[in-house]
Amino acid sequence: MPFVLQHAESNQIFSCSLINGYDLPYYGVKSWEDEDTANAELPSFLIAQHIDMDNPWKLIELEEHILKLCNVKAKNDSHYLIFLDASGRPYATRDSS
Repeated sequence: MPFVLQHAESNQIFSCSLINGYDLPYYGVKSWEDEDTANAELPSFLIAQHIDMDNPWKLIELEEHILKLCNVKAKNDSHYLIFLDASGRPYATRDSS
């Protein structure tokens, strides 16, 4: 199952600009295939995203279909923030800033 970053306080799932397998840019949830890869790449990823290493983001494991729903909810639009509700289901809100 894939791993993603979740904000420890708000339950927001980290999303950003990414490049897909066809070298096309899109906006969606950053994920890693396994925990070892996530832990190895996380420090450089956080630096590239200008996120402090003492941040409230943590790695969590998501089922593949939940990750896909997160990306659908992101709508390829950086104005949408993705969250998980108490039951682990994704929902999106439009960022007003």
